[in-house]
Amino acid sequence: FYFLFFIFPFISTTKLLPYILTGGILASLGSFFVVITYILRKKLQKYPYTLVFTRTLCDIVFVVTLITLIAHQHVHLQNFVNEDCLIWSLILQFFSLASQSWFGIAILDLYLSFCYPFYRTDQNYWIYHLFVWGLSLASVLVLYFADEYGISSLGICWIKSTEGINKFSWILFFAPVLIVFLSSSIVCFYIKHNLNKNPSSTKSTPARERALRFSGLYIICFGLYWGITAALYFSNFLGGFSSVTLSGVVLFACAFRGFLDAIVWITMNYSIICRGQSYSSEQLTDK
Repeated sequence: FYFLFFIFPFISTTKLLPYILTGGILASLGSFFVVITYILRKKLQKYPYTLVFTRTLCDIVFVVTLITLIAHQHVHLQNFVNEDCLIWSLILQFFSLASQSWFGIAILDLYLSFCYPFYRTDQNYWIYHLFVWGLSLASVLVLYFADEYGISSLGICWIKSTEGINKFSWILFFAPVLIVFLSSSIVCFYIKHNLNKNPSSTKSTPARERALRFSGLYIICFGLYWGITAALYFSNFLGGFSSVTLSGVVLFACAFRGFLDAIVWITMNYSIICRGQSYSSEQLTDK
């Protein structure tokens, strides 16, 4: 998909719109599939699937806002200035950070479940909500009071573009993504190492092993996705590609995330989604 959309500038005069629409449509199909299967399959309406479901809702709001924004900017391109970006920027920042935070929370929950096998981590659900929404709100307030909302380097409303490296882009977006990826990788490596070291431990249960496989696959996809996106973004930053082309591909990648999540969701829950079969109570959860 990434390389396919390098040809868009040559076949379309709508600049960023085709990239966003294509990625957004794919992401919407994937995200809504996760939501629909979650609702229809009661076997999926269990903790910790609720963490993935909540993250998917954040992705839906993010993608719908992004598509609406690009369409709005395309229609009113000449009259669009930084002051017009307030609401758009705050919504994108809030739900983008919330989505990444819910991914981190899911890995944190796995770690707590492994370290404290007899503790019901679903009791922390309200704390997770408080942390994610509070952190997202704090980032929005920083963006607003620092007056850093506006037209971004990608040509859309988000974090205002500046000459050189924008520290607010790092504080509000790049750093959180990097922290989530690195900490998640460390957690999964730690759990896998301990399970291999002592496979007969009471901590080695079908539920945890399956959760580890799910988390490991999720982290690999997460790392590849943001790695490719970051490489494209910084290539654009260094001037190695056409700004329109790179901006479009990066925006496509940002919108495309929900589709990738759906692939992981189907891969790990195929028997429930397609066959209606359930894992045993021990396989689903040991909390």
